[in-house]
Amino acid sequence: MSFVMSSMKSMIRTALLLAAVLFSIDSSAQGAQQMVIEQSDEFSYRGSSGVRALKGNVRLRHNQTILYCDSALMYDGGRQARAYGRVRIVEPGENLQVRCRYLEYDAEAASARLFQEVVLSDEVLRLYAPELTYNTSKREVNYTQGARMEDGSARLTSKLGRYDVGSGEMVFTQQVQLEDDSLTLSADSLRYNRKLGRMYIIAPTHILSRGTEMETSGGWYALRTRLGHFYPLCEVRHENRYFLFTDSLYVDQNRGSGMATGRVQWIDTVQRFEIRAQSLQFDRSRAHYKAWGNPLLRSFGTEADDSSTEGQSRRQGPQTRDTFNLSSDTILAMSILHTRNERMPNANGSPQDDSTWLFHAWGKVAGQSTDAVMRCDSLVYNQTDSMALLVGSPLIWPATFQLSGPNIQVQFQGSRSGKLIMDEGGVLADRLNDSLYHQITAAKIQLYFDSGLIQSLHAVERSSALYHLTGEDSGYIGLNRILSDSLHMFFTNQRPNRMVFFGKPEGILWPPADVPEGEDTVPGFQWQGMLKKLALEQIAQSSLLNPNRGGYALFPVQNGPGAVERNDVRTSKRRNRRR
Repeated sequence: MSFVMSSMKSMIRTALLLAAVLFSIDSSAQGAQQMVIEQSDEFSYRGSSGVRALKGNVRLRHNQTILYCDSALMYDGGRQARAYGRVRIVEPGENLQVRCRYLEYDAEAASARLFQEVVLSDEVLRLYAPELTYNTSKREVNYTQGARMEDGSARLTSKLGRYDVGSGEMVFTQQVQLEDDSLTLSADSLRYNRKLGRMYIIAPTHILSRGTEMETSGGWYALRTRLGHFYPLCEVRHENRYFLFTDSLYVDQNRGSGMATGRVQWIDTVQRFEIRAQSLQFDRSRAHYKAWGNPLLRSFGTEADDSSTEGQSRRQGPQTRDTFNLSSDTILAMSILHTRNERMPNANGSPQDDSTWLFHAWGKVAGQSTDAVMRCDSLVYNQTDSMALLVGSPLIWPATFQLSGPNIQVQFQGSRSGKLIMDEGGVLADRLNDSLYHQITAAKIQLYFDSGLIQSLHAVERSSALYHLTGEDSGYIGLNRILSDSLHMFFTNQRPNRMVFFGKPEGILWPPADVPEGEDTVPGFQWQGMLKKLALEQIAQSSLLNPNRGGYALFPVQNGPGAVERNDVRTSKRRNRRR
């Protein structure tokens, strides 16, 4: 008896399904413009309205798209349908499916509108939305009421979005927020390719990644490999200390390295220096930065605070470093110590930085401090101590003087004071006119500055001085040569006013007509006025080819004439907008 009842139910169900299929056939609506009923537990047909009502385990098909639901209504000969309950759209042979609680389907347009608890998913992707539209023919998804996407580690929200299932291309607009293990992104528009795992910047975008903030308007970033290229203009801020302005930026987030190209400007607001160049290669984990393409290093000096004690001399005040410009073929910047003193904040309220930056420049090196011009083949500069070592035919021109030797060390103890050391021999020359030069040579020479002026000179071990004497009427008297073990010379207003010789000095005075041939110069002397001019032109050319890209407004405010001018209004306005 039970077998008979089961057989009758099966026959009734088959008949209902057959009737549903027959009723779904319309001579005016066949093929791609019509939905087909493949399964339903219950079926009814309202002849007056032409509505087919389906209930229980409903399955509809349109071309290759399968629709499952608890119940459905079909209109217009299968052209239109409404699905209710646990609605699900499946593409055979693919893992993609869309779920919702209510759906409206237009077979002629091959378009489904999904409402209430909408979820689009595949093996990795999850897209949640209050409603969306899915074109089953074009395989394109659109939403206009906001959505949240999860794709692997990436989490994204936006108000509007479009997803091309076939190509994996996704475009998001209005209030776009993307979060990943490596970054957080905010933009008005963003393009994302799921197959490549790569996002494309198509509008002004703000990116935050591991203490680094970036603003850019173009480029791409691969979420899987954490490689990226940003352009045409990037502004980067790291720990609110380092700032980078560049036309193009390649980054490797895994290694903390990359390359900036095209009018690069990198600024350290704590140590108060910048590097400008056409190319800058960096490795943040090693604190190495290599610049080339007419690079220019600018180390900004600060003035001592003279307000603590009235009448206190500059020498007694805090020691500060000199302003220094440096140009060469290549500049390498290295942080040789990087520790923070959290307990002792500096003047602007941030922790003191005990890191020591070392700069190595080579290939046609030209330098300029407040009171001197330099030239050599290779230079090492300790920016924190304001100390420079020049090797490879070094030359320094302080005021009217020229110094040369195998190597020269310069240390600026304050913004306009310091000393110069030549410990392997050297020559000091003072130009009187095109043919007459005071000259001093010795095995070791030390020159001391104060307030930007030469104060004294110490020449020790085999010192030799050539000095041209003039009378009160400025008439030329002759050439005086003095040999001694050591020589101390003291200056007033850049001119010698007293000399002290030690170790049995020997002197001779030659009248102008009696100066022996070759005795008017010390060994190794050659005046290089043209090289000084070329050094200044090189620094000016580097400044011209690598102009200021902004950022000086980011420096802490300094008092006194040594302060850096806050001349970047654009950057200041941008920071205020973000607040």
